[in-house]
Amino acid sequence: MNNNHYGATTARMETASFLLFLITLCFAPLAFGTSESWSILVMEILISCSGLLFICSRTKNEPCIYETPALVPALLLIFFLLLQCLPLPSSLVRVIAPNIYQIYTPVFELHGSPFWIPLTVHFEATVREVLRLIFSLGFYVLTVQLLTKSSRLRITVYTVLVLSGGLAFEALVQKFISPQMIYGFKHIPASAWQGALGPWVNPNQYAGFMVMVSPLFLALFFYLLPALKKNESSKTYILTALTSRGGNLRLLLVFFLALILSSIFLSHSRGGVLSVCLAVFLFYVFSVSHKSLTKQRFPFLLIISLLGIALFFNWNSILHKFSSTISLHNGIGIQDGRLQVWQDSLQIIYDFPLTGAGFGTFHDLFPAYKSFSDIYSYMHAHNDYLELLTDGGIIAFCLGGWFIVSMYSTVWKQLKHRQDPYAFLLTIGALSGISGMLFYSLTDFNLHNGANGLYFFFLCGLAVSAAHTRHHSHAKPTLLGPQNYLPQKNSFFCIACFVLLTAASLVMGGGLLAERNYKLAKKVSVQMMRPEKKRARMIFLLEKAQHQAPFSAKYDYALANLASDIPDTTSAFTLSVSAMRKQPTEKAFYQSAVSLLSEIDPVRAKQFSKTGPHKNTNGE
Repeated sequence: MNNNHYGATTARMETASFLLFLITLCFAPLAFGTSESWSILVMEILISCSGLLFICSRTKNEPCIYETPALVPALLLIFFLLLQCLPLPSSLVRVIAPNIYQIYTPVFELHGSPFWIPLTVHFEATVREVLRLIFSLGFYVLTVQLLTKSSRLRITVYTVLVLSGGLAFEALVQKFISPQMIYGFKHIPASAWQGALGPWVNPNQYAGFMVMVSPLFLALFFYLLPALKKNESSKTYILTALTSRGGNLRLLLVFFLALILSSIFLSHSRGGVLSVCLAVFLFYVFSVSHKSLTKQRFPFLLIISLLGIALFFNWNSILHKFSSTISLHNGIGIQDGRLQVWQDSLQIIYDFPLTGAGFGTFHDLFPAYKSFSDIYSYMHAHNDYLELLTDGGIIAFCLGGWFIVSMYSTVWKQLKHRQDPYAFLLTIGALSGISGMLFYSLTDFNLHNGANGLYFFFLCGLAVSAAHTRHHSHAKPTLLGPQNYLPQKNSFFCIACFVLLTAASLVMGGGLLAERNYKLAKKVSVQMMRPEKKRARMIFLLEKAQHQAPFSAKYDYALANLASDIPDTTSAFTLSVSAMRKQPTEKAFYQSAVSLLSEIDPVRAKQFSKTGPHKNTNGE
């Protein structure tokens, strides 16, 4: 009786874990593409809780986890991500990453002595980006574990299809009714001149999401098609496909797929158009290698027809978009602002070859390397591969490539032995979506979006699960081998999930609270009250923000400005140096510290101003 009760409890925990898993999949795109701090925090909490429940549901009669392909490169990449956030002796950093050490050199001189520094030029940005990547990799592992049962695999696929189809319908309605508002109530920034599409402010990121999921519609549609009989005409086959059992579902899939393709073309994203064409082409190429699908003519005609319809209604805009990229002056060539960004990014890679400058730091470094003039501020390199090299260097690039190659090879090797059409089609659908996104990453930064990054790793897990999950066996639900059970493993994974949950709450949650207090301090600064009372209130709010977000430099800088107004030059100088330690590439922090130093020690300030900061600072 006790064993039955314990088994029921663990089963409920596993079900709850799967429910949170599905909620995460739905929440990520719906929450404005998970591009804001609050949505990233919620997503990370959901993943942590789902992981905790899954680990707690494991018993001695169950394997702790199934073998996860590409786990070794994933763990090594996580280790490297954590290493970037770990303060190291400055002498060691000088050997590993000399340019990072050189950027911190002015801070050493102002501080008075060297101190331990991380392998990043902006600690807070790296911590946030590293957490997002670790949770995404964790979601990959969780996907593989939870979808080892065929029932869960089917529920997940249908959930994603219904969600994606609904988003495509909402995006088209929004495009023609209120392109400057999301869901009819959230105004998009004025800088988003293209207008929002679906929950994403950036239409390119909406297109990237749909590129990944569109082959899944083809997978289910192929699976539901009736078998082609010998000597059966195309007309008879089409009528049979429309009128036989499941015809309504097939029509619904075609309708949703038409909406998705139309919305991608309507986004006017050149990369999105090319990527979705590549994804559906790869799906068809993969599908014809299966014996039961080689004689189906109708799916190929369907794909061509859907792409033709989507292109027909947006032909002029798409043609203009592509033609603007081709320059006919002085010969045929490509004309795109991204090329200049890529060229300048190569210099960053040259200066930070091994470990990169730190994940999430492209925005900090790029102004010093920018060789052209325009009004834009570049947060990303518009090329995920180049940005992986600028942020993580050769080490991160090789580990990321190892992960993808290992996952692909494992899945493809297993796929050759599968005779189950559903497993085969779903696997090639996931692989096609992944391939489309990998191609799209050549010209955009989709993987830096919270929802798109999560779905990329979800599709990696889906491909692994679909290739190994058995649909007609209750004794052995998956072809993945179980890892040997060790009681210590549960404790280790539970502690890891708890640590990640705590880190997300402190970093992202603390950042949200700190930003709230910072905004309150700005409101107090314009209120009518006695100067002493106003200053005391602002200091209280900013010190509170400083404690809530100890990695952020801007609260130290704001307190330094208040201290210099009193004037309390020594405190202001100390706070300015503290801000420089956290973000040494910010020119304003450097100028403030030198100005204050000139009041404290003019001779030292004069000597220091002659050397100046290293080139790779956010200056001229």
